[in-house]
Amino acid sequence: MMLTPLSGKERIKLEQLVEQKRDTFDLGMGPLGDRILQLVAQLDIHMLYLPKEPGTNEEPLSAMYLSSKEKDGHVLSFIGVNTSQYYDTQLFSIAHELYHYWEETGDFYLCRNMEDPEGIREKKANQFAASFLLPSQTLKKAIYEDNNYEIKVDGWNLSTLLRFIARLHLEFKLPYKSIVRRLVEVGALTDEGMFNILWSQNVREESSLYYKIAMSYDADVFRLLNKKTLKIGSDARLVEHMLQNYESSLVGLDELAEDLSLFEKGLDEYGLEEDVDQDFMKELLRELDEGEDTNEG
Repeated sequence: MMLTPLSGKERIKLEQLVEQKRDTFDLGMGPLGDRILQLVAQLDIHMLYLPKEPGTNEEPLSAMYLSSKEKDGHVLSFIGVNTSQYYDTQLFSIAHELYHYWEETGDFYLCRNMEDPEGIREKKANQFAASFLLPSQTLKKAIYEDNNYEIKVDGWNLSTLLRFIARLHLEFKLPYKSIVRRLVEVGALTDEGMFNILWSQNVREESSLYYKIAMSYDADVFRLLNKKTLKIGSDARLVEHMLQNYESSLVGLDELAEDLSLFEKGLDEYGLEEDVDQDFMKELLRELDEGEDTNEG
């Protein structure tokens, strides 16, 4: 079985949502890739980055969506990404979480194994992410241009298919397996035998044919897509928001220090210092006064 597809109606609705969102934010129908981070900022969603390898018998964590109401009533929205994933998977995870943001899932949504998602909502989020990063009409156009205006690629040999996928991978920054799924979804790949061959490729292995092909096209981009960035932190807007909350007396210095420590940042990086315990200061001043009196005597 090549895929466990959504219904035709569900797929059409997701494609319509992709077109609507791309049109609303003037994204066109071309490659989005890293520019998805600019869209996240435009939506006033804060990015959180944290590397987390799965524990024993634990499903991998891909990403999360979170909204939180602050003391002043302002609602903060967050997308958190596991940076122990490869970079192309991180970009896919962000697109996946945007679906949850736009469908108004709720306050918190944790997404684990996106390669084999459970539940209709996760399947829809995956379908949206793949379509958002590589729209159907764009993929079909690329196939037509390489295939004498025929949609079926079943007659292509393996090397030709791998070269075609590699070009899409590098340009659209969508993970390899997501592109293979997209070929099935637009009706280009219908041969189950070829699907299984493509699906079984170890594309991140340096000795594989696919790896060599992609590296020959653009080594710098392909290395980035295959990098586990292990980034820790948040976007600058979130840190600035934390600092403004402190300056507006909405949070204390200790709470600010604790929040910053989650991203391995300290108060000293922003010209601030830890509060010194007031009782300790009073005691210290008293002892200093007593010492001066003794010396004077």
